[in-house]
Amino acid sequence: MHQLRIFESYLLCYWTLSKIQKSMTRIILPSLLFLVICVSSKAQNNYPATKTVDSTDTYFGVTYKDPYRWLENLKDSTVIKWFKAQKEFSDSRMDILDGVDSLLGQLQRIYETKRWHREANYKTATRYYYFKDGIDQLSDQLFYKTINDTTEHLVFDTWKIHSNMRYTLWALEFSPDDKYFIAAFDKNGEEYPFLQVYDIANKKWLKDSIPHCNAWTINWTADSKGFIYGYNTGDRTAPNARENDVLKYHTLFTSNTTDKTIMDERIRNIIEKKISNAYYAWVYSNNSSKRIYCKPNSGFEFDYCNVYYKNNTELLTPTKQWKILYSKKDSITDIKETPNGYYFVSTKGKGFKSLRYTNYNNPDFANAKIIFPEDSIWHLENIDETKSYILVNYSKYGFINKTIFIDKKTGKEINVSAIKDFDRYSISTMGIKTDECIFIRKSLNKPKSNFLLNIANNKLINDDFWAYHSQKIIENSDDVVSELIEVPSYDGTLVPMSIMRNKNTKLDGNNVCILYGYGAYGTMAVARDNFFNEYNVINQPLVQRGIVLVHAYVRGGGEKGEAWHQAGMKENKPNSWKDFIACAEYLIKNKYTQPSKLSCFGGSAGGVLIGRTITERPDLFAAATIQAGTVNLIRSKAWPNLISNYPEFGNPEIESEMKGVIEMDAVIHVKPNTKYPAVYFTTGFNDARVPSWMPGKMAATLQANSTSGKPILLYTNFEGGHVGNGNEASPIERDRKELQMLFFLLWQCGHKDFQPK
Repeated sequence: MHQLRIFESYLLCYWTLSKIQKSMTRIILPSLLFLVICVSSKAQNNYPATKTVDSTDTYFGVTYKDPYRWLENLKDSTVIKWFKAQKEFSDSRMDILDGVDSLLGQLQRIYETKRWHREANYKTATRYYYFKDGIDQLSDQLFYKTINDTTEHLVFDTWKIHSNMRYTLWALEFSPDDKYFIAAFDKNGEEYPFLQVYDIANKKWLKDSIPHCNAWTINWTADSKGFIYGYNTGDRTAPNARENDVLKYHTLFTSNTTDKTIMDERIRNIIEKKISNAYYAWVYSNNSSKRIYCKPNSGFEFDYCNVYYKNNTELLTPTKQWKILYSKKDSITDIKETPNGYYFVSTKGKGFKSLRYTNYNNPDFANAKIIFPEDSIWHLENIDETKSYILVNYSKYGFINKTIFIDKKTGKEINVSAIKDFDRYSISTMGIKTDECIFIRKSLNKPKSNFLLNIANNKLINDDFWAYHSQKIIENSDDVVSELIEVPSYDGTLVPMSIMRNKNTKLDGNNVCILYGYGAYGTMAVARDNFFNEYNVINQPLVQRGIVLVHAYVRGGGEKGEAWHQAGMKENKPNSWKDFIACAEYLIKNKYTQPSKLSCFGGSAGGVLIGRTITERPDLFAAATIQAGTVNLIRSKAWPNLISNYPEFGNPEIESEMKGVIEMDAVIHVKPNTKYPAVYFTTGFNDARVPSWMPGKMAATLQANSTSGKPILLYTNFEGGHVGNGNEASPIERDRKELQMLFFLLWQCGHKDFQPK
């Protein structure tokens, strides 16, 4: 409708000007037309009022203005009111779109016809424990079945743990003797859950309950008498909140008020005198080991560090010193303990991962035996373990998987021919007491399929209980094709890119196209949960509507190993958005789409990528979506999650690294009087990773400076955190909220089915 109003105004102007001399027309017509468009744009985007307050920061001699600093105080009632007003405005623009109910109806039919999906979690001597989802389920529900019986037994429903409060399950850890498990329940996405212990035999929750935990570290001791957990002693929303993390030991059937601190800042510094402030200690074991390990680092596998150990019996004895197991020079990213030695993954060499082995009693990590050398094409993703085997998982650009199985006792490879015909998959193990696991077949053009894999027997079980074949219910899935290509970036580097489209789609430049990217932490983009990953049922309905779906595997990710990651972190971060821009230009040049029909999206650390892409090249895109995006890194000192992100983004106290941080900041790169794409921001008000003020400040800055007339919307989930948590009544209502960002992109790219009613 707004285009029609603009056209009507244009005709009126033209009729008036026709009565004026032709010589004047060339001067007045463009001016009046510009005025009409501006007036129309203001009427369309009557944003809530946003005040500016003079505020500045100076970094190494350079001063930056920060007029929306006041939005950082998320506890202030004025700030909360502003976020609510922005949400109301966003909802008012999104609730008028056509085509939404049609797409959701198609998803509803898919949900109604699909079978239950079971995701195995753990196997004991007599039981399988697993989660299950389906049409009527929104909450996390844990079930079990016995080995020889398909009867299902509900253990708990997270939404019924406490009345009038909905929780999500953050972690589940079984004791080594299989008598108990710890469940970590998170409220509103805050990521500081409470721990509850469940007595399996007696089917009841124990009184052992611990609030405000850091659930990144939960580990039973080998005797099953207690467990280690992380705890935050301060304000969890304050800057550098992680510095308050400590590790405690809890003895079963006791009050947590008597729990003993086994690791705090003082003890960390005893272990390692020059430990970085970015590091906090992780203490862990495999629950059957004689040793327990301490890893003081940020939590990212690429953040190499010294690792120490004690015997389990020495854990609660402060006088017993931690011994070093291996050093940061060994460049170890993953390690598994066996009775005879250690299998580990190292990037020592050219930056690609290799598998190595060293003896248990006299380990020599510096001179360890190379089992599988590094490979620049096949990326060693990770290693995992079952009762009898080490699993070495490889991928090529995040696809085309292969797994090598190594016998723990003999060190020899075994042949598991049952999976030889599958080229894209993952394997989910069920603990170290079984050789059974869930084999998950994946595809870009078909949702996932699950099977039960018995490694020892070389059998892939396709029965009525474990098997899940969602591709059978997808209409016309064979019409969806995918291709993997490499695109030259600005410096000639070849960037992998996967394209999914309908086989009948014409490459004439008229297709709506959505480009996704992440490019951080060495994570492969295809593995992240987004609209069109390898298992999302939304793929087919979108492609059926002629939409082209694209993943760009830019530097900063893990698609080409650790060297690929390092080429897109800290001061090298501009490579990420330059790669992304090159991919966009390729899609336009080869007529997959055009700028008026091209959109992009990303979230979390991917907010750096999308934020800097649209500020660097706003002309390439019609629209963008940024989910819980890291877009204001220059203000990292006010960020609760700062210290754990030093290794990825840089330390603001170091001039060379702060220059990289400034370059990544999207807010300060917004220019006045610039035609920016339409942008849809989302945030969870309880987000413990990326605070809401980051997308809030970016939205306010674009609203004040963009002259394109395209909407800049900010949606806040006041009940959610980083990954969201709502009170929807059904999966469809959940999808309606989650997919609003998708509908926004389709609307702004001019898709005929998603326009204002």
